[in-house]
Amino acid sequence: SGFAPAQVYAPLVACAFVLASNASGGAADVRLTEALVVSDALVECAVPAVAAPTTARIELRAPAGQEPAALLVLETFTYYDAGAVRVLAAVPAGGPTGRELGAIRVEGTGLADYGGAACSFGAFGRANASAVLGPGGNVAFECAPPPVLPTEAPAGASVAVEVSLDGAAFSTGSEANFTYFTAAVGAVRPAASPTGAHALAVTVSGAGFVHLGGGATCSFWRVVGTAVAAVPELAVNASVASSTALVCEAPVRLAAGTFEVRASLDAGRTVLEPVLEHPRLLAYDLAAVAVSRLLPAGGPVAGGTAVTLE
Repeated sequence: SGFAPAQVYAPLVACAFVLASNASGGAADVRLTEALVVSDALVECAVPAVAAPTTARIELRAPAGQEPAALLVLETFTYYDAGAVRVLAAVPAGGPTGRELGAIRVEGTGLADYGGAACSFGAFGRANASAVLGPGGNVAFECAPPPVLPTEAPAGASVAVEVSLDGAAFSTGSEANFTYFTAAVGAVRPAASPTGAHALAVTVSGAGFVHLGGGATCSFWRVVGTAVAAVPELAVNASVASSTALVCEAPVRLAAGTFEVRASLDAGRTVLEPVLEHPRLLAYDLAAVAVSRLLPAGGPVAGGTAVTLE
């Protein structure tokens, strides 16, 4: 705002990009472009091309012979190498359809926020981004993928994640995808497992399971009467065996009791909805199991005898 002085010369105002001086101390390189729009609120001008990444001071300049020659000095403008901007990973690499999604972290090279930083999720739209410190102290972006209806991705849809440092030009050749999935859980098998070292791996059946490069988990919530605990008693890693089966690591640290089993494909950020209700697992103490008698205690070699364990 406050560009009123420039309006006096609106038809002739130029934007001067004063490039940083060269290493030998030579004169600064000045690139002039005509101001496209001049008003009290804003000035728009096209950015001239340069040969290599550098910085430039931007000035608004009056016509030749007019004073002052420089009407206003703006902030430094940074030229960056678009080819050095690459997306390498999205964490987590997917999220469910039909709901608002939280921010994900986008990692890569050459990332910086020059105003207007954004993430692109293919045909599903764009989202504003903010720069944060990622692994190793490198700059990463955080952005929330646009919500998608289940009807838009009924069998899951993966899109390349690209970024923009300035809200205009987006990177290309991303090495990271974000997958929208529509999944639900049905039952667990087995429905009961010993505790401790004898615990069994649990398979959660359902539909729409997808690989997100890791991060699938199962959590176990104790059930007492009709109440389910407010926090899980245990969470374990899981692997996607197929679109209909998720295998949870054996819950060896569970104490005896009944547990509601909840599954997640994105490291616990979102819990998969159940077809009817979350399946339950009975964890029992194997040492407390004893057989007092077997009836009958024998039968013909042809088999088929029904026996009862008490």
